[in-house]
Amino acid sequence: MEHSQENITRKNGNLTRYHNTSKKWLSELDFILVEHHFIKELIQSHFVAICQENLIDEINEKQKEIEDLTSKINILILEIYMHEKQISLLTNYNRPTGLKLIYENHKLIKSRFSQISERNKLVKSVIFDIIKDIMEHLKQKKNVKNSIPQSKAS
Repeated sequence: MEHSQENITRKNGNLTRYHNTSKKWLSELDFILVEHHFIKELIQSHFVAICQENLIDEINEKQKEIEDLTSKINILILEIYMHEKQISLLTNYNRPTGLKLIYENHKLIKSRFSQISERNKLVKSVIFDIIKDIMEHLKQKKNVKNSIPQSKAS
């Protein structure tokens, strides 16, 4: 009996850890989706300058990557919710079987989460570098324009 109770306690500890990790993933994925919205707004606000700098093709490519990532994130979020439901069922009904399936699914989700997160960082970094360069170029243009001496009226 003691051995069985020890297994249940260990199983519940693993399930709690999986649940907490899943909540963390969901929170991070939600934040990435907010970042994607911000990036789209940032690109739109600098669209004219992007066109003037002949970076439209590069930005379009990165926007497509963001859209692809957004789709993959939405699918992963659904998978995590289903994973959460499975964890909840095991916890609530104290089923000893199914933990291995939960563990395997958790590993797959963890791998996909890491891939999406890393890809997002790369795409975001490229886009931010492009926008930063455009902003610096616009600032230099403005500084040159403001530094041209004005004729003095006597």
